[in-house]
Amino acid sequence: MSGNSQRQSLLIDRFKAWRTAQGLSQAKAAQVLAGAGLPIAVRTLQQWEIGRRSPQSVTVAALERFLVEQEKQSAIQTNPIVTPVIQRLKRWREENNLSTAQAATALTESGVPVKANTLQRWQSGLRHPSDLAANAISNFLDRAHVASVQQRLYRRAKELQKELAVAHRSAPKKPERDVIQIVDEMMQVFKDLLETTPATPRNKNQDRSSL
Repeated sequence: MSGNSQRQSLLIDRFKAWRTAQGLSQAKAAQVLAGAGLPIAVRTLQQWEIGRRSPQSVTVAALERFLVEQEKQSAIQTNPIVTPVIQRLKRWREENNLSTAQAATALTESGVPVKANTLQRWQSGLRHPSDLAANAISNFLDRAHVASVQQRLYRRAKELQKELAVAHRSAPKKPERDVIQIVDEMMQVFKDLLETTPATPRNKNQDRSSL
């Protein structure tokens, strides 16, 4: 068997193995090939697989490229890679006890339109968001983190406010250092709040007037 004939034979064996692994009939495989830009008749596939005919060199090269792409897709599905921003999104969703559909709704309402089934594919690693979508999701998560921190700080500030009121009412009995400690902690909370609050953009007219 010549080198070219051996290459053709191995390629057909490889193609048949792929078809079998995908659970495709010869007719279905021909449809997949046609969809990938390789219009090959079912009868031709049948003759290839039983060894009566062999594909021409141009077809061999195209079929090899097709199988390489299919094997890459199979490897991705077998070992899916979830992008860091989607891993972060999944943690946020779980921390807030949200379903995938609810997370998709929250993103959409925040100006990041995404469907629940798309989000599921991202989380499974079968698909990845575009750079634009990834940046938008990252910004959404940054805002959500700031809002979460602020909520915790506000709750703590309320608790300290109540403690200060109690300390004030019982001033004769409450050591002065305890009152000072509460005030100091409140000041730290307010400082943290200021640090987590995004700066307000300056007015463009003000910018022009300062030039």
